[in-house]
Amino acid sequence: MTSTTERKCPDCNASMVPISIIDRSRLNEIQSADSVLSYTTPDTRRGWLGDLKAEGTVSAVACSQCGRILLFANKS
Repeated sequence: MTSTTERKCPDCNASMVPISIIDRSRLNEIQSADSVLSYTTPDTRRGWLGDLKAEGTVSAVACSQCGRILLFANKS
């Protein structure tokens, strides 16, 4: 997340801190813990090889007090 604005938790008003979500869903692929998550929209068409074009990346923050996690779409 590139914003320098401090985010506050919508539940308890405590500070939100940037976190990384670790994707372990692809067991046969080697991924580092700092790999970037991406997203696509439902109307995205698959490419010739069946792959989906990413619309952007996903960033996350967690509440330092209650643990709530918020995800944000960062359009490419």
